[in-house]
Amino acid sequence: MPDYLLNIGEFTARSQFNELMAAELDAKRTGWLMANVRRISSDIDSRLVKRGDIQANGGCFLAPYPEKVKGWVARILTPLAYTALGTVPSLPDNVWKYIVDDADKADREITEAANPVTGLLILPLQNGSKQMQTTEPATLSCSDQSPFTSKHDQYDAVQYGGR
Repeated sequence: MPDYLLNIGEFTARSQFNELMAAELDAKRTGWLMANVRRISSDIDSRLVKRGDIQANGGCFLAPYPEKVKGWVARILTPLAYTALGTVPSLPDNVWKYIVDDADKADREITEAANPVTGLLILPLQNGSKQMQTTEPATLSCSDQSPFTSKHDQYDAVQYGGR
């Protein structure tokens, strides 16, 4: 699976978490940020895989990755990074609430994008094809039809000469 943010600089460019804090976190917990980028990228792929083909790199998208997807990773990772660094108490309450709410909103957007029927987000073209990744499911029927349907149709055909 690909990492949708290729380095820490891509994360800090899309987050309130700055380079200084990222360096401090990397000094405390080496590799933590990129390990979580990998995990979040994998989570996104596992939720969106129903919408499109698996690419040669094992993910849903080929590089260059869509900005929307990079933003989701950064928005979800930001509160986790603050918590791992231990700087949550030093943030004003309204800033922390915004960061957490933004991460929740990103998660809801991923859920919405993963829904092939009611999802409103359109993901970009893949492999240069003319088809969008968001498509309707092939079948919308249900196999739980009433066993009496055919009998009613037969009765109506005899009684009323068909429907």
